[in-house]
Amino acid sequence: MNDRYFRLALGLALLIGLYFELAALVLLLIVLLAFEGLTNLRLCRAFCPRDPLTEGAGAYAARIPFDAERALRLLVALFLFVGYVLYPQHAWGLTWLVGFALVGAGMSGICPMVLALRGIGFR
Repeated sequence: MNDRYFRLALGLALLIGLYFELAALVLLLIVLLAFEGLTNLRLCRAFCPRDPLTEGAGAYAARIPFDAERALRLLVALFLFVGYVLYPQHAWGLTWLVGFALVGAGMSGICPMVLALRGIGFR
């Protein structure tokens, strides 16, 4: 499973968890993303090789020795934690926005957040 399909599956699972109010699923996704972001161990690597198009080589010069996909996972976990755990009554729209953004990035294959992170210097 490459990063594109992982984003699509993650976004769909998040939207299903939010729609059906499955708190355990949403919290599991937050823990999964935080674990993958902190350790750089990805569950999708165990099943299939990574997609060479999302490796980060090419137009962006890496000034920060930190993978953009890893930073994306940490940012998504942080946004979900803030929107779902800390301020669920006031920032509920943030969690839905993250879910729809992940589905859009998975369907199109273009993730604006990864492009922005690579643009500021992440690998």
